[in-house]
Amino acid sequence: MLTQQQVVYDRIRNTKKSLIDLDSTVDKTHHILFKTSTLFPFDLFPDTITIDEIKVNITRKEFFSSEQIQSILIDNISDVEVETAPILATLVITHIGYRVNPVAIKNLKRADAIRAKRIIQGLIILRSEKIDTSSYTTPILRQRLVELGRTE
Repeated sequence: MLTQQQVVYDRIRNTKKSLIDLDSTVDKTHHILFKTSTLFPFDLFPDTITIDEIKVNITRKEFFSSEQIQSILIDNISDVEVETAPILATLVITHIGYRVNPVAIKNLKRADAIRAKRIIQGLIILRSEKIDTSSYTTPILRQRLVELGRTE
């Protein structure tokens, strides 16, 4: 049987662990792995895609000083595709449960769309394998993700 002191000690230990986990998660959202925007002449109000270790943020600009921000957790992405043309490309992100309405970001530079796909695909693999990324610096993690997400 646990004593009162052991119960209090376990509660404090669990609280400290929860705070450390929270800090770690917040830190991961501050490490921007990739950011790009749609091209201006093709999109009068360029949209932006920002990828961190936890989520993908898509900022859609509709008019001056108005925007819509959509966040998709990496854990909720079932597929990511790139539709390419000679110069431009479209990045298509499919949510788990939203296969009918995937998110499409059009008018990206071809190389940027491919790089974003590789990074997202790498993050999906890391999350599914439960690999800890806390020991990697952002540039090294970015490079490893691109390699991991590469399809031949």
